[in-house]
Amino acid sequence: MIPFTLREMTGDDIPAVQLFLTQHLNEFFAAGRPVPSAGQDVFHLQQQYIQQERNLLLCAWSEKHELIATLAVCQYDDRIAELRGRYILNETAEICRCYVDKRYRRKGIGRQLLAFAETFCEQHQYTLLYLHTHHFLPGGYSFWKRNNFQVVMDMHDHWQLVHMERSHKLA
Repeated sequence: MIPFTLREMTGDDIPAVQLFLTQHLNEFFAAGRPVPSAGQDVFHLQQQYIQQERNLLLCAWSEKHELIATLAVCQYDDRIAELRGRYILNETAEICRCYVDKRYRRKGIGRQLLAFAETFCEQHQYTLLYLHTHHFLPGGYSFWKRNNFQVVMDMHDHWQLVHMERSHKLA
């Protein structure tokens, strides 16, 4: 296993996290988003992940202090029309923004990010983990299946969108 440091995002990390997320969104979704400047809060990371007690954005940093992976946890907000009303919102965590730099994939980093997120979810009384992924994301669908997420709905659409969930039993 390669050495890396795993920790929650801080305010000082925001520029690096914005750049990392933007690069991965552009790579996978051809979104054409501009590269954010250090002062631009493209995704409202401070408000979404630092100021919200039940939300979290995890970062994995290489020995050279390069951001190599992210994974976020948010309280699910019932925004997806096909799933509206399915979840008890204060008990459902959404796992999102899970990206690993292609140079570091298949080295156990994603699994460690998920383990940290699971502990966070337990501490914040989430009983169900929800996520959506896309079949075209490298390793995404198979990673979530290996980690016991079950398909709720495969949209069979242009975006190859798959909704998945897994019970998170409290100890």
